[in-house]
Amino acid sequence: MLVAPSDPAVAASSLAGPTGLIAVDSTPTSLTMTWSAIPSAQLYAVQVATSPTMADAVTQNFRVHSGSIVGLKEQTTYYVRVRVMSADGVTPRSEFSPIVSVVTAAPPFDLRLATYNIGGAYTDGQAIGEHKLWVDRRLAVVNTIVRQKLDVIGLQELWWRKLGNGSALDQIADLRNGLAAAGQQFEVTNEDPSASNGTRIFFNPEVLEKVRSGEFRFAAQFLSHWRRYFAWAVFRHRETGHEFFFVSTHLTPFDGRVRYREWIELIRQVKALNADKLPVVITGDFNATRGWSGSRMILPTMKRAGFADALGQVYGPVVPRRLRAAKVGNAWINSFNGYRRLVSDYSFATTRHRLGYSLDWIFASNQLHVKSWVIAADYDPATLLLRGTIPSDHFLVASTIVIP
Repeated sequence: MLVAPSDPAVAASSLAGPTGLIAVDSTPTSLTMTWSAIPSAQLYAVQVATSPTMADAVTQNFRVHSGSIVGLKEQTTYYVRVRVMSADGVTPRSEFSPIVSVVTAAPPFDLRLATYNIGGAYTDGQAIGEHKLWVDRRLAVVNTIVRQKLDVIGLQELWWRKLGNGSALDQIADLRNGLAAAGQQFEVTNEDPSASNGTRIFFNPEVLEKVRSGEFRFAAQFLSHWRRYFAWAVFRHRETGHEFFFVSTHLTPFDGRVRYREWIELIRQVKALNADKLPVVITGDFNATRGWSGSRMILPTMKRAGFADALGQVYGPVVPRRLRAAKVGNAWINSFNGYRRLVSDYSFATTRHRLGYSLDWIFASNQLHVKSWVIAADYDPATLLLRGTIPSDHFLVASTIVIP
């Protein structure tokens, strides 16, 4: 705290300056200040400057002991002080308060994110026809991710064991190396091969800094299959300093009752882990569409908990009058393709105003603005046939969400 110089214009018998001057809110272009009230004060003059000498101070008057100073520059340090004035704003009635320094907020940023079940290398034993071996699909998966220019991605079915055939790599390292070779550096939030099984989070370290991360193993499990988790991380945007809470999960496809319990656990645990009440983005293969009977209850439960679908879907065949995402692409296609090349086999190709039935979801805190949502399906618009090697039995689902 800086001490304001004495103002010779104020009589020696005048009141001491107001105390308790603090900022209660900061936006990129404004500061909301409050201070202790002075009995009988009719007007307060608040001065704000970019210099601690207050040489360039600008004054704004307020009738009450709080107010918002507007028209400021983002991420800038300002120096503020306040004093009591006569009702006409001409004569000082008190000394200035001590000067306080306050920084305006950084602007919001556009987070580019996705969820992608890339098809585990463990399914190589089932590869036939359009379902290629991982070694043959990897480049297509890499190109799909690279084209989206992502900051963070929730991934599912990354094989955490060695790939075999003499390779020293697991699927996580193999994918990361492929992305690096394509010019995009990604890090994984947890290098432990056993952490969260095939559910992972990749992020661009040039854009985001990992603050902390972890994994949660669901109590509800389909016992004859591998264990289900969600991976989570708190990230800080390097340029603005804004933080957010990010999740990747993969719920069981085998039992709807178990899946529902896992989903409820996810809601409760995310709220518990996000103690700082940061903006939340939840991604994953939920193995449930908006047509699943459990979605009738779980989608409203998600929204009440604070994070609704980024597209704006609701239970059943109803198409909302207004979608949440401002720009939408390929929403008429299901996110699961099953390695089938003809898009019309799993879409509403002739009624494209309808929403597809997707297993892969992006949820975001209700107050966040969703700029875009897209299913990244690379198909020939004339024939509706997927081009090239089919990367996975799921499509990548991407979104741009504004983080304040």
